[in-house]
Amino acid sequence: ISVNMHSPQVSGAISNAKWAGPKLRDVLKYCGMDVDGMALGTVNPKNIKHVQFEGYDTDETGTCYGGSIPIDKAVDGLGDVILAYEMNDKPLPRDHGYPVRVLSPGHAGARQCKWLHK
Repeated sequence: ISVNMHSPQVSGAISNAKWAGPKLRDVLKYCGMDVDGMALGTVNPKNIKHVQFEGYDTDETGTCYGGSIPIDKAVDGLGDVILAYEMNDKPLPRDHGYPVRVLSPGHAGARQCKWLHK
């Protein structure tokens, strides 16, 4: 997946990267979720509205940073949400979220949780 990113801090700044990692959908399926049924609407588990992510980084009170995306985005058969562990054919650099980060194209950068552990 190639993603263009625009930085609001620098006028006109654009970045390109090649990301690699499994689709979140495939990981959820491996863990036993009926992602096909959920995507088709034939299975509708109660109380599952979002997939929540938590990173290793914390604020001054020790609270972990986190974000979430709608479950529909995560289980979409044509979806593009990945758990990235490589950037430009190399292990993900620490400043970009090593060991793994979420990439959910179409959602705000705040939802692209870095340093993922949950």
